[in-house]
Amino acid sequence: VLEKARDFRRRFIDPVAGELDRQLLVDPHRSPDEIIRKGCDYGFFSLPVPSFIGGGGGTVTQCAVLMEELCAGCAGIANIFGAHYLGLSAVLLSLDLGHYDRSLREVVEGERKGVPVIFSAAITEPTAGTDVEDPELLKTARLMTSARRVDGGYLLNGRKVFISNGSIASYHAVVCALERDRPFETFSGFVVPAGAKGFSVGRVELKMGQRACHAAELVFEDCFLPEESRIGVEGRAAFLTEIVLASSRAPVAAIATGIARGACEKALAFARR
Repeated sequence: VLEKARDFRRRFIDPVAGELDRQLLVDPHRSPDEIIRKGCDYGFFSLPVPSFIGGGGGTVTQCAVLMEELCAGCAGIANIFGAHYLGLSAVLLSLDLGHYDRSLREVVEGERKGVPVIFSAAITEPTAGTDVEDPELLKTARLMTSARRVDGGYLLNGRKVFISNGSIASYHAVVCALERDRPFETFSGFVVPAGAKGFSVGRVELKMGQRACHAAELVFEDCFLPEESRIGVEGRAAFLTEIVLASSRAPVAAIATGIARGACEKALAFARR
């Protein structure tokens, strides 16, 4: 994994990172699509997907190694993959085999064709950040996104904000309450395809850093989701969110280490010439 990451960084990140960051300061909607597609050749999108459905079968440690090396080149480009892994984690850790056979298999098949199938993790809301992520704080969180049961599935309404990969993802792992006055007991997860009726991408943020990884607003207006879109058991997403974020802590530390190492490498290179 480290050898692949170093080769990818040397060939596709280091030569363009500075100029790409400057361009994104002016145009936050710009996406490094060509670089993203190259990740398919390296198996980056399917790295944590189980091998029994054709993925890389990678561990959290391997994802952390990948993230550190890519972040040393550009944390924005790297976090396109990192945010993808976070969204995948919601499906992976739910052990929902229906989604394994549908969306995760699509990630693998898309990668083989050179067409990235990207995930996002949609947790944060305009009025609720960390308190959506913690089971205890969730009980008093000011939520504005909810889903309700209808014939054949659910209707999702509300907004999610600051969602990494939000404007480019094929699928969004979304968590929300079925009853906003009982969020802890009814918190549930869903896989929302980008083409779902009633779903749209709102504002793409103008960021201070990591600009290559877009942060976007997701808007749900009577967005219908069939029953099979639900991730795992209804009402258990509070615990799923907790374990997903817990599993991401080591890669997040690796991201910080990679950024620090990249800054050190660039400062030394500048000083030597």
